[in-house]
Amino acid sequence: METGISVYPGLGGTIQEKTARIERAAALGMTRLFTSFHIPETDPAAFRKELQAVLDTARQCQLDIVADVSPASAACLGMDRFDPEAIAKLGI
Repeated sequence: METGISVYPGLGGTIQEKTARIERAAALGMTRLFTSFHIPETDPAAFRKELQAVLDTARQCQLDIVADVSPASAACLGMDRFDPEAIAKLGI
C-alpha cells in the first residue's frame, strides 16, 4: 500500500513548514502528496503563492501528487473557468 501526507496551500502554516513536512515525509519513505484545490476556507492569494513551492518540493522528493479538484478550483488558481489542461500542466 502507498503512503503519503496531505498538505494544503493557503491554509495556515508557512511555505517553509509545508515544504519541510514534504521533505520529512519523503525521507521516511512516503510516496504520495495529497492536496485540495477547492477548500472553501482557503486564502486564494496564499494558495497561489504557496502552490508552486509545494508542487516543486513534492516533485524534487519524487512524490506522486494527487489533488482534489472541481470546477470551484478555478477560483483558487486565479482562472476564469475550470481548465483541466491547465491543472494537468501543474503535474497533478
